[in-house]
Amino acid sequence: MAAEAKARHRFGSSDVLIDELFATTQQLRTFVDGRLREHGASVARLRTLRVLALAGGPLRMRDLAEYVGNAPARPPRSSTASNGTAWSNASGTPPTGARSC
Repeated sequence: MAAEAKARHRFGSSDVLIDELFATTQQLRTFVDGRLREHGASVARLRTLRVLALAGGPLRMRDLAEYVGNAPARPPRSSTASNGTAWSNASGTPPTGARSC
């Protein structure tokens, strides 16, 4: 009973099964990381290599980061980009009629 209370306090769940499942997955991850580290690898490195192998060709760094779940969220496109008030990405210059600093 004391172990159950300790697990609930440690992981913050009210369900003992969830706490034990979480503890088991943490132990498994630690074990796998240790075994891979002996060979100079890691879970993240293997995931990246798998994505590259399945892609079948070169990927941009942004695409690779998105595939492995390590990319920041893209900002939503502003409505000004479509009506010509935003800077042009192609030329890198402000639109005509824009104020200069």
